[in-house]
Amino acid sequence: MITVIESQSLLDIALQENGNVLSAFDFAIANKIDVMDVLVPGQKLIEVKSDVDLKEVSDYFKGKGQLIATCPAELPEEIFNYGFPEGEFPFSF
Repeated sequence: MITVIESQSLLDIALQENGNVLSAFDFAIANKIDVMDVLVPGQKLIEVKSDVDLKEVSDYFKGKGQLIATCPAELPEEIFNYGFPEGEFPFSF
């Protein structure tokens, strides 16, 4: 089991444990969560092995005792406002 620390995302966990952010999809499936879910410090995740693992990268972080935590504690509200202004959708149906 992997214990989530503060400010970790599933992408951080994938890079830290498997050396490749693409394995985040395997973590998401194994743990029945979404890749973009906000993780809670102390949350337990099932470890997974993936076809895209890069052992030399994960060994580097593990050898240094480096835990990766790049997600800010709170995301600004405007980051979720990614819609098009009224009438400016670039395609018509």
